Formats: sequence, structure tokens, C-alpha cells
Amino acid sequence: MSAEKPYLLSGIERGGEKSASGLVERLPSKAEILLLVAEPKKNLGKFAHTVPDPEGSIYAQWTGQSHGVDPKRIHTHHLVKNMPLPDLSSFAVVMAGGATSSVNDESEWMNTYLAGLKTIVASGIPTLVNCHGLQALIKSFGGEVGNNAVRARKFGVGQYRLTKAGREHWAFDGMPTEFPAFRSHKQETLRMPPDWDVLARDQEDGIAAVGIKNSKVVGLQWHTDLTHAIMVALSRGRIPEIEDIGTPDRMSYEEFLKKLQQVEPEVMGYNRIISRNLFQQADNM
Repeated sequence: MSAEKPYLLSGIERGGEKSASGLVERLPSKAEILLLVAEPKKNLGKFAHTVPDPEGSIYAQWTGQSHGVDPKRIHTHHLVKNMPLPDLSSFAVVMAGGATSSVNDESEWMNTYLAGLKTIVASGIPTLVNCHGLQALIKSFGGEVGNNAVRARKFGVGQYRLTKAGREHWAFDGMPTEFPAFRSHKQETLRMPPDWDVLARDQEDGIAAVGIKNSKVVGLQWHTDLTHAIMVALSRGRIPEIEDIGTPDRMSYEEFLKKLQQVEPEVMGYNRIISRNLFQQADNM
């Protein structure tokens, strides 16, 4: 790829064990980011207040804010339109985020998405998928996705720990063994495809990150695509869930908001360490 690399936007410059202050990273000028969005545009509209440009691509702006990337360099591909993937050679990396649908839904666009993920993996392009994106990756390669063991939404700030494979994986170079991240999901990986690596587990010991051996593809069950403002917006419709004694993240809503604010700098710093590592994989191609 080209040696000329325009700077990405700088942002929150605080992290945990390793500061994110140096992470004003650069992408190859030849290519941009392909962002796979599995949520219908009409559902995203209610979150327009969380982004600087309500008329622009909301998910691209979320991703840009969280990863420190200029949203203009993010090409949004709406999966529910059931359109074929664009030419992958035009992009440096692929990202995929969360959605309210289940990867077990029988729909034409979901089947197209699962087939497209196989194409992406085979292409060798560096890829980071979050939450629903990870579940789709698992499903597309024959793994199993279903309701998590606690039978409740894991929502808010989760605590994660890297496995031995995770500590040695390129995606987590510079990360501490244990760290917080934003999360929001009821379903997760129940059975891995053969010969894949579990890279991290959550505080309930659920599978939280996976890697495909000898590839540039990594999947995370937590969200590196959501900021504090988006988590607050999502939480307003989930106050009963947050305060429900049966949920793993149970606390008062006031405590919940305080915790989100407290961990935001650390979470955003770790998000950008992971994206830095992803972009470096693109740089090495």
C-alpha cells in the first residue's frame, strides 16, 4: 500500500496501562474504510442528536468518533438493502458494528451478509467486527450463536480479560490484560468454529473476542464503535433493564450514568489502540 498516509483525527488522549496519546494514526491514502451496517437507516435516525452532522451517515460518525477517524473516509454499506459488497481492493480495512437483529434470523439480506463475510475473510483484508458483526462472523463459519448464559442483556460497562492467545495477538498489542469496554447484547458465541482462538472473555466468562488463525480478522463482542453519548442515548430506553436485579450490570440509573462518564477516557483510549493495530495491519500489506 502507499507510503503516503494522511493523518486521522486526534481525539481523547487518555488510556489505561498504555496511554493513547500517540495514537494520531494514519491510513494508506490509496484506500478508505468499508463499514458494514446491519441496522436500517430509519432505526438510526432517532440517534441523530449524538453526531455533529445529523444529515450525514450516523454510523460512520459514531465509528469516526470512537476510532479517531475522519468520517469522510468511511464508506457505509447498508446490508439490509441486500446489495453485493463493493470492490474490496478500494479499501484499507473493513469494520462491522452492532444491530438489533439476530444473526439467526432467516432473511435474504442476512444470508447475503454471511456469505459476504466469507469473501472478506478470504480476501485477507484487515477486518474488525463488533457485537452483531462478531456473531455474524461466527455464524457464517459454522459456529453457534444464542442467548447468553445469564439470560439477560449485558449492557453498560463490561470488564474483559485477554487469554494467552489474546495477549499474543496483533489486535491487542499495547493493551493491558484486563480492561473495561462498552457493551450491549443478549446473544453471544456459544460454540466456536473449528481451530479459531478465543482471545478474550468477559466478567461472566463468556467468549468476548475471537481470532481466525493466520488471518487479519478479529471479532469483538464489546463495542469499539460506540461513544459515551451513544451509550447514554441507548440507556434511556433501558432503565428498567439497568435497574433489574436479574441483570449482570444491575445498578441505579444514576450510578450507571456516573460509571459511563468515569470510564469513557479509558475505554476510548483502548478503542484507539485496537484501531491503531488494525490500521498497522493494512499498512503492512
